[in-house]
Amino acid sequence: MSTKRKHEVPDQQEPKRKHVEEPDQQGFTRKNAEVPDLQELKKKQTEVPGQQEPVREKVLDHIYGNKFWGPYLSERQWCTVREETLGNCWDSTSYEKITHDSYRWGEDGIFGLSDEQQKLCMGLTLWNGKDSVVKERFFGLTGPQGNLGEDVKELYFYLDNDPDHRYMKALYLYPQTEFPYTDLIEQNKEGFCHSAGKGVFDDGHWQIIVEYTKPESDTILCRYTVTNISTGVQTLNLSPKFWFRHDHDAKHMTDVSCFQVKGDESVVSVSYQLEPDCCYATYKLEVKPGGEDIIEWELLPVGKPSYIDNSSDVIQEWKIKAETFYNSLYDCQWSDQEKAVAKGAWAGLLWNKQFYYYDVDELYHRGQAVENKVKTVKPGNWDVMERNIKWRKHFKAKDILSVPDKWEFPWFAAWDTCFQMIPFCRLDPDFAKHQLLLLLSERYMSPEGQLPGCEFNFDDNNPPIHAWTSLKVFQMTGETDLNFLFNSYCKLQKNYNWWMTNLQCSDKYIFYGGFLGLDNISVVDRGCPPEGYSIKQADATAWMALFALSMVQIGIELTRHNFPSPGDIQKDLIKYLKDFLCISHQLNKDIDNGGMWNLEMTFYNDVLVDQLTEQYIPIQVRSLVGLLPLVACGIVNFSGIRCTEELKQALQTDSIHVCDITCGTVNFSGIGCTEELKQAFQTDSIHVCGVIKVRSLVGLLPLVACGTVNFSGIGCTEELKQAFQTDSIHVCGVIKVRLLVALLPLVACSTVNFSGIGGTE
Repeated sequence: MSTKRKHEVPDQQEPKRKHVEEPDQQGFTRKNAEVPDLQELKKKQTEVPGQQEPVREKVLDHIYGNKFWGPYLSERQWCTVREETLGNCWDSTSYEKITHDSYRWGEDGIFGLSDEQQKLCMGLTLWNGKDSVVKERFFGLTGPQGNLGEDVKELYFYLDNDPDHRYMKALYLYPQTEFPYTDLIEQNKEGFCHSAGKGVFDDGHWQIIVEYTKPESDTILCRYTVTNISTGVQTLNLSPKFWFRHDHDAKHMTDVSCFQVKGDESVVSVSYQLEPDCCYATYKLEVKPGGEDIIEWELLPVGKPSYIDNSSDVIQEWKIKAETFYNSLYDCQWSDQEKAVAKGAWAGLLWNKQFYYYDVDELYHRGQAVENKVKTVKPGNWDVMERNIKWRKHFKAKDILSVPDKWEFPWFAAWDTCFQMIPFCRLDPDFAKHQLLLLLSERYMSPEGQLPGCEFNFDDNNPPIHAWTSLKVFQMTGETDLNFLFNSYCKLQKNYNWWMTNLQCSDKYIFYGGFLGLDNISVVDRGCPPEGYSIKQADATAWMALFALSMVQIGIELTRHNFPSPGDIQKDLIKYLKDFLCISHQLNKDIDNGGMWNLEMTFYNDVLVDQLTEQYIPIQVRSLVGLLPLVACGIVNFSGIRCTEELKQALQTDSIHVCDITCGTVNFSGIGCTEELKQAFQTDSIHVCGVIKVRSLVGLLPLVACGTVNFSGIGCTEELKQAFQTDSIHVCGVIKVRLLVALLPLVACSTVNFSGIGGTE
């Protein structure tokens, strides 16, 4: 490792740099660390005379993939479920206390990097000379403290990143006055307080731009550009920080990773009592008003050529390559402002990757902290902790995950991941597919087929959109990766069966799911209904309709490509298609008949069911829950798949015709429909002329101009009354017209195309 100061302030002596011995490929002397060690590899080289260099290069290529180093450091590890020791993550530690405690499951820092297994971490440390603590991580409010839940109270921005993290850029604004830690906590008790507090930047601040580049997959080059935004000369203490992740069992800890740090050659400090796992290179910067200073450092394997003397050219080269990558994604009609917004959003996705380590069984086996350790894990009562206890036997996460936000939500949620992978597949299709399959793997999904919700409670069900996302990613990436689609389909069958078995109400094809994560504020706790009642949920039922429809669409794609065996998949298609129709049919029944449609409100409602009297009590609230039945729509195209006889028979019966369930286009052209099939669909509004035409949303657009016109109290003239007295509109104080909520029965819109499948007579 080497550091370099590019712009020195006159008459200021540069601090003596700490030199770190570099016996291994990371550049740090260590004991018992699990960082990949090349010592054994060097021994193996001697076993192949004359081929030492090629073998070494091959091994290095295997160890250092393009994504070996990345922005995998969390921005908040404190107050997470993984670090709780008292059964309540918010009380187990705090922003202030963590400076004296060690983490057990990860690390955090400011714009930090690490390797894929987070053995070695690096981040930025700052001190303005005024704060009571050194700034090593971003500050924010915990869940109980924040007026809106957990809430970061710093100003920082992700500016650039690329899929392989070859060039990364971010900006942090650091006050030059004392940071208002206490004030922010107190002010948020009374109401919402903006990030960093009011007026905290009025007397000046530091603008700190952090840039990373990887000229090679095993080399990191970093530049800090510090600008003084104030009217006077200001001083800033800046320290690049390097440390090993604490990954030892507190019960059995006998040794820890350590650095041997050399200053003066006559002194070597190696101590287990003085944070032996950390190394800092400290600079005290005095910067004029509007001036800037630059600090650079480099991390590379022993024996590799250095890039730090040519850093400006190297950073600029990879910055241009990142810009070229983004230019390939922009729509040609976008303005510069629109491009900037898109780039910021994509950069945010790429920065919010995180090393996520959570082994539920191992957590329960970790005991009290060893005494006489100056810095170790906080003692806890491990015997009473019951969170996620049902997931002990199989849940073992130790992966790089895309998370919603590395500070406010530094954990995965199954359906958040699904939504994140839609834009992610434009940036890095392989990563998007890997994330989706990872959540379906045996280390995440339960043996019964349940997907974990989030770490606060894995039993909380997220909306089952995994099938929909897998299909979208397949379609957005060229419809060529059939292995990905088939693997997803096979694993999703297990998850589908779990929903059908465990979350189906007594009224068949109606579902409940509990929290579900969308309509978080309800008049009842949907995860725990009142005693003596069960709950039927309109959104859970709609999500299951979408799940079934997505499985139909995936099955058709696989069958169309004859992958792997169309006969087996078509048997499943019949099941999923019938499930979809039955769910839609049941959902659209009125509440008194076991459905979810409230005739009085003309809206979908959740329903409480009295378990003694079996009385249905609608939760009469207009919310997103009642709109979600509209999501279960799509295009089902059977053309070109050579349907089996069984599938043909299933499609050419009354089972496909459920009155007023589906709206869309069902295309029978080219299959020679029987008279019986035609007659089945010949109603007042549906006729067969090659194509069955039914009502669609296009025909509903004239209804956007709808509302309530209130004439009460104005003394209407006879002429005005007569003008409005028509067959469908009358004036009785208020003119009543149809509202869009009355159209919600049109929930399951789809196109079923039978052309080209050779229909039987």
